[in-house]
Amino acid sequence: MRYLPARSDWSAIEVGCAPGGNLLMLNRRFGYRVCGVEYSHVGAARTREFLLSHGLSSDVVVEADFFDRSFHDEYNNRFDVVLPRGFLEHFEFPNKAVEEHVALLRNDGYLVCSIPNLLGISYPYLSVLGRDLLRAHNTRIMCISAFRALFENQRLNPLFCGYCGQFQLFGMSTRCERSVRGIVGRGLDRLEGFVDHLLFLMLRGAALETRLSPHLVFVGQRHD
Repeated sequence: MRYLPARSDWSAIEVGCAPGGNLLMLNRRFGYRVCGVEYSHVGAARTREFLLSHGLSSDVVVEADFFDRSFHDEYNNRFDVVLPRGFLEHFEFPNKAVEEHVALLRNDGYLVCSIPNLLGISYPYLSVLGRDLLRAHNTRIMCISAFRALFENQRLNPLFCGYCGQFQLFGMSTRCERSVRGIVGRGLDRLEGFVDHLLFLMLRGAALETRLSPHLVFVGQRHD
């Protein structure tokens, strides 16, 4: 987030905004006027409830299909920051989704996109106990060359593209299951917090950002 300025006159949108934590962060940390679009009725309702509990208006949540033309007719070219997190990896061919995100930006606006790196340190666990989770995500884009290629020829000046974070084990939805892998997932989640804190102390706040890192992040600025 070091590329984004704090500007109370800027607006930001998150695509797939449930449960609302990222919208709150964009408002509290950067001062942006926030908006979120959420396809799921349950997800939109949860996000509205969360924002209200933190003093923000529930009207900023738009319940809509992000790919619907009527949505883009209303919201294209309106935002200074567009933030999709954990969105692109759900599509077999995500290039069109990137194009639609860029369309929401004003000229010189910032696209900040992140996806999980399921081929990182979590892969041994997922390959044994979470193969269905791997199949449900587009792991082909979870290497730096393929991820970077998504943003080429998209009216974007790249500012950063790389791995981010030092330690995160994706127990994901398995942590809620009453099963062997649910027990393992919950154990990994507890281990994650301990190891992450230990690494933070050992590295004095620095991060080991390698292909084993838990996220891939792209930051680019739109140019017309």
